[in-house]
Amino acid sequence: MLFLFCIIFVSSKLLASYSNNNVVVLRGGYFNLNKNNTLQLQDFADINKYMAETGIITSHYLNFSMINFNTQLRLFNTENFYTNNTRNNDTQLYIDELYASSPLSNTTLGIGRKKVATQFSYFYPVLDIMATTSINELNYFDRKIERSGQDLIDFEVNTNYGNFYIAYVPEFQTNSRNFLESSSSPQISKLFVKVSQSFLTTNTDVVVIYANTAEEDNHYNTGGLGINQSIGDNTIIYTEVKFSDSNNFKNQYTSQIGYQWDYNLGINYTFNNGINFLAEYYGNNYGFTQSQYKSMLQNPIPPEYLYNNYTEIKRDYLSLRLAELSLPIKTELGGTINLNDKGVILFSTLEKEITDNLKIYSDINYFFQNKYSETNNIYYNFSILFSLKYFV
Repeated sequence: MLFLFCIIFVSSKLLASYSNNNVVVLRGGYFNLNKNNTLQLQDFADINKYMAETGIITSHYLNFSMINFNTQLRLFNTENFYTNNTRNNDTQLYIDELYASSPLSNTTLGIGRKKVATQFSYFYPVLDIMATTSINELNYFDRKIERSGQDLIDFEVNTNYGNFYIAYVPEFQTNSRNFLESSSSPQISKLFVKVSQSFLTTNTDVVVIYANTAEEDNHYNTGGLGINQSIGDNTIIYTEVKFSDSNNFKNQYTSQIGYQWDYNLGINYTFNNGINFLAEYYGNNYGFTQSQYKSMLQNPIPPEYLYNNYTEIKRDYLSLRLAELSLPIKTELGGTINLNDKGVILFSTLEKEITDNLKIYSDINYFFQNKYSETNNIYYNFSILFSLKYFV
């Protein structure tokens, strides 16, 4: 009994703070079939038409005098209803974060599973190379929360001159950048370095990243630069550029490329009435050209090339967004235009706060598709997702 009392007493002295966040999530979705799908699915037999999902997200933060712990767990049960009148039920436990760190003066040493995000952009965060979730899964806010971290060892230094961060990831979890990637990925390790600095006199934020990736017997380097510039009280412009000397982008339809580039350029403007406008261009040098894409469609397409979420496989995209509209329900409207094939996705997100703890959401997507647009690869042309979140 004395021993137990001593443990409780010492823990109470060492524990500086504890906090937690818990969210109960209910979702339901409907997907309207695109029967002119480019991939010519066989009878649409096992295609998802409805989904229902329940889950809980629980996050805990324990701060001791010499060590801190961060955890996030997600437990979700998902039921999918298919067009052939069958269903599938699946329950998954996700350990998103399980991370311990030891702060000392202006340095921090940590180990465990941790989320590491690097982005200025809204639609296409090309510098976010430590992500395990595709940029098109869920909406912007959900994909920041409902994503798993990487298992790593990291070290961080904060000074008046900026922030220095380095991490080693023994088994890197890919985020499936596009549907051309193999489903059986080899073991990948990654050394990741990030340096960031805020210049208060010019209202400028700068971030530089570098990663050395080992994939089987191959090694390649990735570098990136991001700049976020505030202009006055209403305007922000930003750009992100990433390059890689990876020589492993291979498929049967396009030629092998030595250097790969991704880049974006965006402007974020807030009107005096609070309405926010965002425009963002994204480009790369390794996606399909329109002629290459048409050639691909002349050949039988492997079934594993089917993907359910909109995925960028061409080169040039323009995205627009209006948010904080003065409506009874918090509303966000926007869309993405494929500048290569003129395919369009329109989306809207509605949010209503019922009580301080209860919010409801709806996410609607509509796809304007033509024969040679990549949006025509998607097996549905309209989707709606309803969500209810209760914050415990």
